[in-house]
Amino acid sequence: MKILNCINRKNITPFVQLARCLANIIRYAQYDLRNGRLIGTLLLTFGNILPDLLLFSVIRSLIWRMAGVMLLDYSTVVIRSGAFVDYPRNLVLGARCQINRNSFIAANAPVFIGSDVAISCNCTILTVSHSGSCHQHDVLSPVTIKDFCLIYANCTILPGSVLEEGVVLAAGSVLKGPTEPWSLYAGVPAKRIKSRQLEVATLSH
Repeated sequence: MKILNCINRKNITPFVQLARCLANIIRYAQYDLRNGRLIGTLLLTFGNILPDLLLFSVIRSLIWRMAGVMLLDYSTVVIRSGAFVDYPRNLVLGARCQINRNSFIAANAPVFIGSDVAISCNCTILTVSHSGSCHQHDVLSPVTIKDFCLIYANCTILPGSVLEEGVVLAAGSVLKGPTEPWSLYAGVPAKRIKSRQLEVATLSH
């Protein structure tokens, strides 16, 4: 009898797992559709199939707008292949911005990127952290990147960060929290290195 029960359990288990899998697929599809992720993710994925040429980078910005990203002027935005945004409806992108290869924006909470901002390759912008003994609770914090910011390669911007106007973030830096305008930040964690008075003077003329 024990052997028979064991055999029946083995026969039933795959079907139970399949049923649970199908139920999860339906539940997750409903969640993604409700939050605007389903169509947006499909469009963004298609955009990254296009060759990494400047011609297609402009077309890619139009695809981002169709996916739900609020682009103030998509005709001036350059988005390179591999760049991706989660929850595209929560992203606002200014004019004359450039987002380079394989950069990722997790817009679980609102992300505002101003005009004339350049984000280099392999950068990550996060808006969700976790709390609780098992890190089971999501904590959402928006990220703001103001005009004329320059973010070099392999940087990570953590939830709640605010890059004031003209901030430069050196390659490989990890930024958390507020910054001062027209300043250079570097390191892990990123700290203020110096001001950019020369650039302020240049722009003021």
